[in-house]
Amino acid sequence: MKSILILFIFFLTISISAIDWNETLLESSENGDLPRVKQSLEKGAKVNFQSEDKGGLTPLMIAAEKGHLDVLKFLLTKKAKVNIKDSEEYHALMYGVRGGNLEIVKLLVQNKANVNLAGLDGWTPLLDAANLGYTEIVKYLLKVGAYVNDVNSYEETALILAAKNGHTSIVRILLKHGADPMLVDAEGKNALQNAEAAGHKEIIEILKKVTSKN
Repeated sequence: MKSILILFIFFLTISISAIDWNETLLESSENGDLPRVKQSLEKGAKVNFQSEDKGGLTPLMIAAEKGHLDVLKFLLTKKAKVNIKDSEEYHALMYGVRGGNLEIVKLLVQNKANVNLAGLDGWTPLLDAANLGYTEIVKYLLKVGAYVNDVNSYEETALILAAKNGHTSIVRILLKHGADPMLVDAEGKNALQNAEAAGHKEIIEILKKVTSKN
């Protein structure tokens, strides 16, 4: 009986030592499993580990997108870097924006996330938020210094994206913060023309009023 117990402990030890704690950290960050996140780091996982299989994602990026605030807070206490980019040049703040969680966005900015750091094709956190229709996130990003007239590689501004996608409240907010309605995208269309093409009547009326003054 004693020999069986010793054998069991031996194989259990081998099994535990064979665990890839970096991958476990990524998985537990995605699942919001804080105890497992802590265990992974205690076992030697790197807080800023970037998985080649997952396109260079870090635990922080994953937790930000999934909205796991407690995991995010803990990773930040362990010196997780907020401005690291993945293979597509996206960073944690952009993942937080795409997850639509204002508290996540605030926490990242409070920990020195760069609100104007662009990713692939020039997309910024503000452009993403305007495109996806996240009004409160747009308000917050502008409050903390997001550039209102930044453009992506298609020359689209936040105003053009909001107008194109029918996000009326965001159009109003952007105009209030100095968005230029006369800027045009790569197709030569300004925000009004994009709204007209999409048939967003209320936005069309708003933009007609401001463009008539220019």
